[in-house]
Amino acid sequence: MRCIIMVVFIMAAMTALFAERLRPSDFEYRGAIRLPQPEQTTGSTWAFNYVEPAMAYYPGGDPGGSSDGYPGSLYLSGHPYDHYPITEVTIPAPVSSPAKNVDALPVAQALRPFTNIIPLGVEPGFDLGVGALTYVRQQGNFTSDKILVNWTPYWLTWSSPRLSMVDLNLTNVSAPWHCGPDSLNMRTVGYQCVIPQDWADQHVGGKNIAVGNPRWGQGSGTWGPNIVAYAPWTLNQPVTFNSHVADYKELLRYPDTTDRMWHNGFCTADEWWGLMWPKVGDKSALIISGRNSKGICLYDNGPYAPDGYNAHFLLYDPDDLAEVAHGTKQMWEPLPETLDVTSNMYGWEQHGLLYTMLFGAAYDSVNQLIYVVEVGGEYPNPLIHVWHITATADAEGNEVAKRAGQLTVQPNPFNPQTKITVSMKQAKVNGTIEINIYDSHGKLVQKLTTDAGEATWDASGFPSGVYVVSARYGDMTLTKRAILLK
Repeated sequence: MRCIIMVVFIMAAMTALFAERLRPSDFEYRGAIRLPQPEQTTGSTWAFNYVEPAMAYYPGGDPGGSSDGYPGSLYLSGHPYDHYPITEVTIPAPVSSPAKNVDALPVAQALRPFTNIIPLGVEPGFDLGVGALTYVRQQGNFTSDKILVNWTPYWLTWSSPRLSMVDLNLTNVSAPWHCGPDSLNMRTVGYQCVIPQDWADQHVGGKNIAVGNPRWGQGSGTWGPNIVAYAPWTLNQPVTFNSHVADYKELLRYPDTTDRMWHNGFCTADEWWGLMWPKVGDKSALIISGRNSKGICLYDNGPYAPDGYNAHFLLYDPDDLAEVAHGTKQMWEPLPETLDVTSNMYGWEQHGLLYTMLFGAAYDSVNQLIYVVEVGGEYPNPLIHVWHITATADAEGNEVAKRAGQLTVQPNPFNPQTKITVSMKQAKVNGTIEINIYDSHGKLVQKLTTDAGEATWDASGFPSGVYVVSARYGDMTLTKRAILLK
């Protein structure tokens, strides 16, 4: 009986360990915000009319704004006819309108004129788009905080550099560069976000910027979303035209083969334009936002879904991506959990159907808020939707455990040895600690004991993979995930 109880406990512990991804239930919809009309802005004829804007959250923006729980500002891109200028707007407290009444929504105010930031060597044109804007702090060779820019043309040649940056005042536009070789262009010029630094340090050598391609085809080599991690702050300054960041790591890609398609509901008309990597306590997820077709896909000057679209968030488990980074999973093996947010959208009529499309996305890591653009929500203007991440229960539970005791595994990942340490907050370890190690299927593969609170696990005879270390002391059991990488 005791054996059965122990197996159930370990399986429950493993479920908890591998369920640290943010779940759909962790997101609370707060409402929407309107963007200013052309007459409420300067520097642009069209402002946000008929625009699919990229977006970045800046925590230091609008310092004189109201204390309404939504600090900072948003940088957004403008219309192609105006050469995709960039502006900065305030963040009023969003309003949720069940009746989808746009007049009930607050309007963001422009903080600066629209400013043209197209770098030399990038030709302006209607087919050129701003795929992503991302705020990054000063680091490496960057001499100040920056806004990273991804330029996304509909048709792209392999040799065209499309990544650049600009200062927060929208001056000092850099020359464009590549992430990796020219052949990677089609997989790096769409969405973009900051990777949590602790995850980047542990799994990809500190490369803390994620980039990817928003849709299938056009030479992208992927039948679904893809992710590449790299470190643009390693570029020499000032950046020279056509520079390459040689050090990168692919974390997600679904090759053009039917047995490696990323999910059964895949359609060539799906589009994924937003990227975020929020982290709350020990819970996190890589989130790709966009739209998924409701039915069949057709082609007429491009793929489209005649039955309309749903608005979705794809929630990827960072542990899956870590296994890809360390070579214990293939790039096409991670599969997301889906959060359907269609009911929050306002949409627009097309072909007799209600359509919706998500574009730019941004994350406020201090207040755990995510911002996502809905194209045409107030047709022809976009809306910005706001969610609050409410994942607090696990963080509180972890704090209780930490007050009682803590289990560490260092180094982690490791090969072939790692030190397992058990520390108690309220008393010294006085007695035998049982340490059991389980594989990813819940099978007990190693037993260790220690009276000193420390033990070394030599995994020379075990294959690469994810293991669960379980330390039992008295009536307390602590668990920790460990990655063996050979």
